Amino acid sequence: MPLVAEKAASSETGTTHGGVNQDSHVLFEGQLEPFGTVVLAAVFDGHSPGGEFAAQAAAHELVDSFMQACSGQGKLLSQWKLLLSEPDKFIKSLFQHLHSTILDTYAAWPSEYTYVSGSQEHRFVRQDDEQWGQLLHRHDGHVAPLDYGCTASIAVFVKVKHTIQMVAGNCGDSPIAIARCNQPDAEDGLVLNYISRRHTLRLEAERSRVKAHNLNRAIVTEDFYLAVNDPMLKSHQVQVSRSLGHKQLEPYGITWEPDTLVRTLDPEQVFAIVVLSDGVTDSLRRAAILDVLASTTTADEAASQLVKDSHAESVAVVSKSDDCTAVVVCL
Repeated sequence: MPLVAEKAASSETGTTHGGVNQDSHVLFEGQLEPFGTVVLAAVFDGHSPGGEFAAQAAAHELVDSFMQACSGQGKLLSQWKLLLSEPDKFIKSLFQHLHSTILDTYAAWPSEYTYVSGSQEHRFVRQDDEQWGQLLHRHDGHVAPLDYGCTASIAVFVKVKHTIQMVAGNCGDSPIAIARCNQPDAEDGLVLNYISRRHTLRLEAERSRVKAHNLNRAIVTEDFYLAVNDPMLKSHQVQVSRSLGHKQLEPYGITWEPDTLVRTLDPEQVFAIVVLSDGVTDSLRRAAILDVLASTTTADEAASQLVKDSHAESVAVVSKSDDCTAVVVCL
């Protein structure tokens, strides 16, 4: 019997970045000793100029490290072996490795790059710099250090006796949710539970952590952006409080450290797990997501419909849409 019944992913480029999709995703299966079949489901949502490079690098490295471990090789082999025995250590070491992988891409950033944000087009030329590593010269004369990253949500599934164990981690605002069935307190027996936190500066706990980290070096603005006092970094304002990458903002509290989530999944009580980019959850309410999961007949249909509905809803409401990605795993 397969570990999961079905799995599928779908992604659609939004209208905000000139045809560039800054999301990447992973949906992969392999044989990892001593666990047997292991399924990976992940979403990486890039942000800032070059954010797509961060998301692509993280997705590629996640699959590569897993494939090497399946072959009994690789520098993360010992960490993958901790999947069930020490899940928190496993997740933290994996996220730290992906963070370091993104930092290694800074030196390979294109020498020339065009970034579209809404109706504005910015052209950049990269210059290597002894102090900052890389500087970006914008077409209007503005100069700032290179800084970009991506959110990350990763779920790993493995069978343990008659249940499925899910070990997951997230940093940023790409949520992980569990769709449950046969729930006596729900009218139709169906419930969708978000199990991950949205790591943004709107969250009081994250805001307090970042403020305590910075003292007088940075502030959180009224609209919940981190604003660094250093004039060289004043243009690098982010709302996410946790993210992979962000070489320049890490000293100001933008951390790669994830939350670790461990759940035992009973197929009699859980019918799907979804990993989503915020392009989906910013457009669709929980009830709409659950309705798609319940009314579609395949994982592929569900993933495609979630992305399609998210894009359409966003365009209808605000005349634009973010990149939308949905990974669906059905038990």
